[in-house]
Amino acid sequence: DIMDKAVELTYSYEMPNGLFRKTVRYYNENLIRELLVNCLAHSSRTISNDITIMVYPGYISISNPGGLPLGVTKDNILHTKHRRNPNMIEILTAFGLMEGEGSGYDLIYELDAVEAKKQPEIDSTFNTVTVYQSAEITDKEVVRLMDYVDHNYQLSQKNKIAFGIIAREKRIAATDLSKILQLSAEERLRSYIDNLDKSHLITKSGVKKGSYFQINPTLLRNAKSNIVTTLKTIEPHVLKALIKEDIRMHPMSKISDIANRIPDVDIKEIRKQLYDMIGTDIEKEGTRFDSKYYIK
Repeated sequence: DIMDKAVELTYSYEMPNGLFRKTVRYYNENLIRELLVNCLAHSSRTISNDITIMVYPGYISISNPGGLPLGVTKDNILHTKHRRNPNMIEILTAFGLMEGEGSGYDLIYELDAVEAKKQPEIDSTFNTVTVYQSAEITDKEVVRLMDYVDHNYQLSQKNKIAFGIIAREKRIAATDLSKILQLSAEERLRSYIDNLDKSHLITKSGVKKGSYFQINPTLLRNAKSNIVTTLKTIEPHVLKALIKEDIRMHPMSKISDIANRIPDVDIKEIRKQLYDMIGTDIEKEGTRFDSKYYIK
């Protein structure tokens, strides 16, 4: 009924795919259904308000009465379960509208990963929970790559979520990936990435918390992917050379200045390589928070 009346929810992108064209909706129908079922299952029955769908240019918001249940926050909603309305959950499960308790946001993350979209943002107050979902495809080539991987590899839901995020970000630190996946321990991250590593879909550099993940270049060649080249995937020794050349051109620069001139690279990676070069290639002067760097 909602899809019939809210035509804006049915808009879609069309992308060339060989001799054919692939259609990707602004908002996947299963994603909309899952968000609405979550609203029905978890709305507070003690607050007089409606479930509300708002459509804006580029994103939608879906709100339901009542804040997040005790113990659930926007930073742990992917893994934390709470039965606010257990009878309603049982009814929706019996009707086949819910796959199972706690599975909703896993599906939402998977759908966003497959369609190269950012995960939803959640805003919770005492009276309302609002979920914001972007319609933007961050990179159409990632959608084609996800299609190729889905047809040629057996991946679990967790694998698809992690692979989609890595493909979207081009290169991502293990700590940042854990943060997006709302994971607190390295052991839990392994269930998302181990199969990707064994299947050679991704490559890993660094150790433990200093690890970085990116898509295996061999996979990109096999999939004939035209994912845009970015400095995010640059090797450490090449990044050091780039930083050295930047400082040569702009002596007495702060780290923030260097990062502004190399916007594709994470400032944390620039800081890491810069500190490693001090005493060999470059020197610094100034206090800890106002250091400026120059060629040795």
